[in-house]
Amino acid sequence: MWEVQLKYQKLDPFAQKEVDDFIDFLLSKKNKRKVDMKSYQEKLLTVSTWSEDDIKVFEENAKLFNNWTIEEW
Repeated sequence: MWEVQLKYQKLDPFAQKEVDDFIDFLLSKKNKRKVDMKSYQEKLLTVSTWSEDDIKVFEENAKLFNNWTIEEW
C-alpha cells in the first residue's frame, strides 16, 4: 500500500485529482443498486406535461422576440 502512496505523492495536483475521481467512480460502480423499473415508470407517469395553450405562449413570445428591433447607439 505504501508504494501506491509514494506514487500518488509524485503526481502533480491535477493528476492526483484524476486519481481521486477514478477511485470515486470505481466506488460508485460498486455501490450501485438495481433500478426498480416499476417505481421508475410510476415516477415518469407523474411528470407534468404542457398543453397546447402552454406551448402557444412560448411560440408567440418567440415571434415577438424575433420582430424586436435592436437600438443602435
